[in-house]
This record gives sequence, C-alpha cells and structure tokens, in this order.
Amino acid sequence: MTTPAPTLRDRVGLLPVGPGDPAGSDPRETVAALAVDGVLLGFYAEVHPPDDGWWGRALTAVASYAGLPVPHQCASNLDLALEAEPFRDPSPLTDAVLRLVREGGTGALTLDRIAEESGRDPDWILSMHGSVQELVDALVGRIAEEAFDDLLPAHDEPELPELLAACASSERVVAMVRFLALTGVELAPGAVDRTRAGSPVARGERLPDRALVAALALDGWALGSTARRYPWPEAVTADVATELRALAG
Repeated sequence: MTTPAPTLRDRVGLLPVGPGDPAGSDPRETVAALAVDGVLLGFYAEVHPPDDGWWGRALTAVASYAGLPVPHQCASNLDLALEAEPFRDPSPLTDAVLRLVREGGTGALTLDRIAEESGRDPDWILSMHGSVQELVDALVGRIAEEAFDDLLPAHDEPELPELLAACASSERVVAMVRFLALTGVELAPGAVDRTRAGSPVARGERLPDRALVAALALDGWALGSTARRYPWPEAVTADVATELRALAG
C-alpha cells in the first residue's frame, strides 16, 4: 500500500522549534527567505517542475507575501536551454570543472581529472591558473559577479530583494547554483528524495499563493538544514512555525 504524502501541516509539525527571537523580528521575513531557499535549492536538487510557469508564480507569490516588488521576468532574461543544463558551459575548461563538481563534489577537482575532461594539457592549466584551487577561486569570483553584478554594492551579501531580482534571470539562477556547487555545498540524497516525494511543488500541484509560499519554505528547510557547507539555523522560532501553519491552511 502506498503511503500518503505528508500534508503541509504534517511537515510543519516536524520542524525543530527553538526559543523565540528576542529582537522580535517579523516571522514573515524568515518564511519568505526560506521560500527563496526552497526555490534555489529545489532547482539545485532538480526536484521542481522543469518549466518556467511555476517559477514565475513562485516569485510573484513570495514577493507579494513579503511586501516587495514582484521581479520582472522578461523573455530576454529567460533561457530554458541553459536552465535545463546548468552545469554545462561553452568553455571546455569551465565545462569540465562544472561537470566534475556536479558529479563528484569538490573532491573530484583534481588536475588530472580536469585536464582529461577538458582536453587541456595539465602544464597549460598550471601555467594559466597556478593551481586547481586558484582556477576554482577565479571561477567562483566570476560566477558571483554574474549572479549579482549590478544588484549589489561591492562586497555586500545579497538580501531578499536582491535574491528575488536575481531569480528572475536564468543566467543569474544558473550562476547561483554553480556558486553553490563550487563552494562545496552538497545536498543530502535522502533529503532530496524526501522532498521529491513529499513536496506538492515537486509533484506539480497547483497551490494557492499562501500555500505555495509555505511549501517552498518547507522545501527550503528540508534541503538546506541537511546540506553540507550551507549555513543553517538549528531550529525555527515558534512564531515562524505558527506563520507556516497559518499559510498551510
């Protein structure tokens, strides 16, 4: 007998809940940030529908819920072919690094493997880049600029408005997941499988906007809280859990 998928309220009930925030911050800010994590990590995990229709709805729902301008998605910013293969690149060297890190994590990035996959001579790679780590560092720097170049002052960390704006562009979304991979963020396979089976977003269900925000936030928690090298809190506050319960309906 097939086990029924958990409801959104079931999933909220499984969240670890800690003390309240002494600063009294708005729980909606946390929920919206979790939902954006759900959008990005869901794309990284390849658990969400492979089309742009739900993506636009998700950005609209999260922005409206957070009281922020809805990011403008224009045709010139969308590239479904790029989104379908985010770890492929026209540059043989970059392509080799991205494919290796996607398949085996940062531990797969050895000089011999990169040389073999790119068709480049190892001595040429060293003469051009100094070392594998310097090559990766240069790619990480370039990719960070591609994701947020004109959205942020130099050296600032992206906040929710910048993240939402970046999510409206295929190139920037792809840059962000490449950044995650190259900086060693690895999703737990069990969490990916559970999200794929338990998320109504992953199953392609059409949800009301409030429930969509809750579903994405829960996906964000499921994937982010178990990821390697992805900074994450130990628990949500009671206010955040209450807000998620209300959104779940």
